[in-house]
Amino acid sequence: MIAIGLTSLVGPKPLGYALKHIRLKSTWLNTRLAMVVAAEHLTGVLGHWVLNAEGLQQAPVDEQMLRLLLWHGAEEVEHREVADAMFRHLSNNLVLRTGAAVFTFPLFIVLAYIAVETLVAKDPQLPHRFRYKDYFRAARQDRVP
Repeated sequence: MIAIGLTSLVGPKPLGYALKHIRLKSTWLNTRLAMVVAAEHLTGVLGHWVLNAEGLQQAPVDEQMLRLLLWHGAEEVEHREVADAMFRHLSNNLVLRTGAAVFTFPLFIVLAYIAVETLVAKDPQLPHRFRYKDYFRAARQDRVP
């Protein structure tokens, strides 16, 4: 359901409206790219944290899962660089980039919260739902950003 909503909002036809003028199409494409760059920046920051978090390295977790997480963190850092280079080449409009970040960052936080809440609710080993105090405790231990 969220994917359908996002596609209709930021897909090639914004809110189902077909753009006819070539300049509008180009501007919309650059805007969508700026939103991707903002999202990739956030995931790149998270990837950088994963690669450098000492508390995460020392956590009692499965070694293969930790290696997979570290690999994924490195991939996110690389994706950020690729998206940024493409945006700089095609547009490099700082106003557009800032506006896309203002739109994308809160959306990213809301979607991340929904994802965590959904995963926690489906885990039969957890006795309760997601709680902020658990997050802040894990953050003090450097196990979450």
